[in-house]
Amino acid sequence: MIDEVIENKIKPFMNEFIGEVYEEICMDYLKILNKTKKLPFIFENIGKWWGNNPYKKREEEIDIVAFDNNNILFGECKWRNQKVDMSVLNNLIEKSMIFNNRKKFYVLFSKSGFADEVINFAIQNPYVLLISKFEV
Repeated sequence: MIDEVIENKIKPFMNEFIGEVYEEICMDYLKILNKTKKLPFIFENIGKWWGNNPYKKREEEIDIVAFDNNNILFGECKWRNQKVDMSVLNNLIEKSMIFNNRKKFYVLFSKSGFADEVINFAIQNPYVLLISKFEV
């Protein structure tokens, strides 16, 4: 009976639950980096964002948005067993187009690391941060 409950009621939803917790952990980690001045700017506000995309005519969600008067950081948190590829970063950049008038930065969090193309892109672009381990 207990095995059946675990297999049918808990396991199918475990990654979804952990994904939401992972997003909170990532946001908390950014707060630590902000407090220790280890980000490109010191943000004043941070949270999740969802709303209408006037260009795509659909609802959008961004896991993390942190900003001050001049800068904005967009974050995506991926709790999955494969490396994050360029489609995740490109999607985040596309979503960020709704926001104008601030200098934009991007942070990707990944449980399983990043594809080589993402690493190479981040090396060439200082406005992209990649985090797979939490170090202070």
